[in-house]
Amino acid sequence: MYEQVNTSLVDDEDDERTAEIMPYSWPTSMVNRECLLDSNGQQLIDYFVLDEAESDVSTEKSTSNEDVFNLLVRINSLVRKVRVFVSMTRLVAPLQHYIHEQIGPNKGGFILDVKIRWNSTFKMIHRLINLRDLVDAMFAKRDFKGLTSIQEKKFRSLVFTYDDWELINAFHDCLDIFDKATTMLSGDYPTQSMSYFVLQTLKENVQQTLNPTYYHMIINKSLNFQSEYYVDDFLPSAQKLGMK
Repeated sequence: MYEQVNTSLVDDEDDERTAEIMPYSWPTSMVNRECLLDSNGQQLIDYFVLDEAESDVSTEKSTSNEDVFNLLVRINSLVRKVRVFVSMTRLVAPLQHYIHEQIGPNKGGFILDVKIRWNSTFKMIHRLINLRDLVDAMFAKRDFKGLTSIQEKKFRSLVFTYDDWELINAFHDCLDIFDKATTMLSGDYPTQSMSYFVLQTLKENVQQTLNPTYYHMIINKSLNFQSEYYVDDFLPSAQKLGMK
């Protein structure tokens, strides 16, 4: 799925600037108190704000396994497209110059994901969404002085349609909770009770029947398939019991 990446395209400063976490409403039915306490009485869930979940729109359109597969293929293709776009903005001088003019040299531009860190793809998508106005402005610009005809043609072929943005946003929304779970479990002292809480919250999130869009529903259905296999079927009962 990943193309060969030049390590010079990825810098730690860019990655650190994308470490900010956007607010997310965890399902309130999981926790009926303000925070979860471990065996030592320490708070575990100060990291999350448990607000009332927003009322989502029910998506009643039926889906098949083929629908799920086809959308995953499309997501894979779209992520590859994002990688090519980001690579060009980081390697092609006229594009770099334009970006620096618009946002300044000291602000984070586009970042490229790396294979060894799963959530780097989420960070790449997150930054792309935050800079959507800049992306649209770049494609709307008539010409970039210094681009070769081949570069110009390649760049124009990467334009993101409205439907592409809808899918990118749905993909981002569905992975956002996993990024937060990764951050939470990457602390110095993750406990079993914390792991169990995070696991159950992730399961409840992908099993929800109300979704903002059809794309959200399909992606969550795919994630639920993975949850059923790796957690319900693959994970031994003794291990699941020990996590409680």
